[in-house]
Amino acid sequence: GGSICSIAVAPSGIRIACTDSALFAISKCGMQSLLAGHRTETGFTDGQGGEARFNRPHGITVNGDGNLLVSDTYNHALRKVTLSGAVSTLAGNGEEGFADGVGAAARFNEPWGIVVDAQ
Repeated sequence: GGSICSIAVAPSGIRIACTDSALFAISKCGMQSLLAGHRTETGFTDGQGGEARFNRPHGITVNGDGNLLVSDTYNHALRKVTLSGAVSTLAGNGEEGFADGVGAAARFNEPWGIVVDAQ
């Protein structure tokens, strides 16, 4: 999977690292396991664990529900990943652009970082 782009810490203390095409869970004792995506294959697919595909996810954070929010940079999308590895697209549809909208109607141009407001 490439080099680590970003790291977030889940409420359980597990660290989540994103690489060029995948998210990995790193336990407190350092054990690494694939959470979602593929070690080397990029793409734009929602799904469970290894069925999902990302293309250069760079930003990652944890929301108030304990889910991961990921800026999937080259897919021009924002994705949600549960700690069980289920991936869904929150906004964007893989086409770059600039447009406010809900879900697939939103457009981004290589979103990089992502943060969650505590409110």
